[in-house]
Amino acid sequence: MLRFIIACMFLFFQFFTIPVNADRHTTTDLKLAFIRGENLWTKINGVEKQITKEENILSSPQWSVDGEWILYQQTVPDLEKSRTEIWVYNVKSSKKIKIFYDGQNPQWAPNRNIVAFQGNGVLNVSNLKQFNNMTFGVDTYTWTPEGNGFIVSSSAFPRPDGWTNPILYKVSLEKNVEKLFVIPKNLSKGSTIIQSIDTERLTFSPDGQWISFIVTPTASLSMDYNMLCVISKDGKQFIVVDEVILPVSEPKWAESKNILGYIAGGGRMTIDINNKALKLKEFKTFHSTVLTPPHYADIGFTWVNDSKMIVSRVKEQEWSSDPQKTLPSLFLIDLKSLKQTEISSPKGESGNYDPFYVKSLKKIAWYRKASLMDAKANIWMANIDGSDAECLLTNVEFVSFYQ
Repeated sequence: MLRFIIACMFLFFQFFTIPVNADRHTTTDLKLAFIRGENLWTKINGVEKQITKEENILSSPQWSVDGEWILYQQTVPDLEKSRTEIWVYNVKSSKKIKIFYDGQNPQWAPNRNIVAFQGNGVLNVSNLKQFNNMTFGVDTYTWTPEGNGFIVSSSAFPRPDGWTNPILYKVSLEKNVEKLFVIPKNLSKGSTIIQSIDTERLTFSPDGQWISFIVTPTASLSMDYNMLCVISKDGKQFIVVDEVILPVSEPKWAESKNILGYIAGGGRMTIDINNKALKLKEFKTFHSTVLTPPHYADIGFTWVNDSKMIVSRVKEQEWSSDPQKTLPSLFLIDLKSLKQTEISSPKGESGNYDPFYVKSLKKIAWYRKASLMDAKANIWMANIDGSDAECLLTNVEFVSFYQ
């Protein structure tokens, strides 16, 4: 009888412990695509693999929704100027496919292996075998959450009687085009007024009912002054949210609530590091919240969930050629209690930049490097409280996690 009881207890514990162990993820479960030395690399099952050797890769690679393809851009010298080719790489077969010979701003569809990209103002769509023109005169775009079309913008352009307006459009995959909103020629917030020329970083809210984007003036002025705006999906409500600059973290929506996080404040970072505050704008009550304490500046952030954020923060100061004076720390913000806790301070000659949440592991990762403008960094990962920190990658320019 005793043996029978012991055997039953063994089976009981085995039954309840196997699923827990099977659901446990480690860093070796990660699928990473990254740029090192201007070449594309992967790290899968803990093994690094170099994919290209031409040292000509641009920007961050992008994973397809099924995790089988990596989208990337590379420059190719031409007789007069360099071209930007768009490629995809299959991680299972190691097959490479050139999507287009001279394009930019490629983006995967949110629900299938279709690539959209721009070429000479034309928005195109490719199924990895052939491509089709969608519409013309596009400055920037984003896929709709359903993957059945796009929100696109056209830039303002000069005429004898002055500049025109930037315009937002809806474009379906069936090539139906509908004007969504004409952006006013000038936008203001407080005492700052900018001329509306281009748009950047179109992003949908979690429920798809709002679209955030940045309106920029001319190229040189956009380093100092831009306007973060939000428009309703039907184009009936348009809101100028705040003044922002482009080099800091782009605005990001919360995980499931219509709350937009962004870093407010004008003035380029090469002049001083101040007037950069992490703010929240809630699009139910339209309430705004400032999270940055006095005498500090925030330069990067990520959402962990609807109630927690990680921010990269420095003390306000005049610009200095000594990067040791401007190295940021990471802080965990609890939005319910508003408690803010430092979880990773600068190490040696490196600060902590551009945090992002790795949902599959419930951990945070960030770039550890010598300065904001430094092109090379090490990628670190830790629990959201900063514990068990470890270095994942060394000497990389960009990294993309498949989640």
